[in-house]
Amino acid sequence: MICTFCVKCLTGVYLELVDAEGHGYGPESDEVRDAMKQVDDELIRLLDVLEEIDNVNVMVFSDHGMTERVGGPADTTSGFINVLDYVNSTDCQHIAGSTNAGPVVQIWPKPDKEDFVSFFSVYILFVPRFG
Repeated sequence: MICTFCVKCLTGVYLELVDAEGHGYGPESDEVRDAMKQVDDELIRLLDVLEEIDNVNVMVFSDHGMTERVGGPADTTSGFINVLDYVNSTDCQHIAGSTNAGPVVQIWPKPDKEDFVSFFSVYILFVPRFG
């Protein structure tokens, strides 16, 4: 359905296929190439429909990129930083997220340990991650 009841409308569409296949099979996989082709085909269909409407802007975004794991998609440890190698868990009130295989970790330091955890946040940016 096309928005006809207002002057300006914003519609968001999230196509998760490429992301899901990338997480499942790796960014260089045939599954990702097939998913990208499917998404391209869907975008072409969408743009064909939108050509009939005046004054439509289309923006395409990605939620993140991916890097091939050193040992392939099944490798859950190579090239990753284990946060617990750098932060003593006894210095933290709480650690949320994956400490050894995910891109995001949240750390709540104990009140007397904030300076160390701030240093860790800067230091970790410079630790080589892959290869």
